[in-house]
Amino acid sequence: MEQLGVYKDGDDVTLRFSLDVMSAVSATYSVKDASGKIITSGVNVPVTDGQMFVVVTIPGSVNALEERERDLRRVTLSVDAGGVFINKEQQYIVLRSFELSVP
Repeated sequence: MEQLGVYKDGDDVTLRFSLDVMSAVSATYSVKDASGKIITSGVNVPVTDGQMFVVVTIPGSVNALEERERDLRRVTLSVDAGGVFINKEQQYIVLRSFELSVP
């Protein structure tokens, strides 16, 4: 099992996705929270023919927690490889504060 990245509330998060295809026509990403609520979707990701990976930066506004102390973010990259659609997913945690208290 892959470890989850942990980021601070409101920070940008950069993720790298391998495309696993040689001829990606287009790609978009969406972000959901732990409950499955869509935070953003259909965000275009530039791809070129022969590209093996993409780097996606999730803006800090998507990682704003509002009233929660922590939450999960689930990022799904959808790649159109000439009519064949491939979905890749990564997850990370957003925390309001990294402060620790020791009793």
